[in-house]
Amino acid sequence: MRPSGVQLPFGMMGAMTISGEYTSGMIDATLVATPSRGRVPAAKAMVLSGAAVAGSLLIATGPWRPRRW
Repeated sequence: MRPSGVQLPFGMMGAMTISGEYTSGMIDATLVATPSRGRVPAAKAMVLSGAAVAGSLLIATGPWRPRRW
């Protein structure tokens, strides 16, 4: 299956979620506040997947939403 143009923003959002903290240097504060390093990527993955599911549902159900204008 070929990726569509709708999937590209979700991939970009995932890359920005992971790399943004490393670029700005805020990952140090995050890892000091949460010493369990496995929790940080898991929490980021949960938030990102929730946003992706919500966005996908909006995109998928867009044509079926009732229009009352």
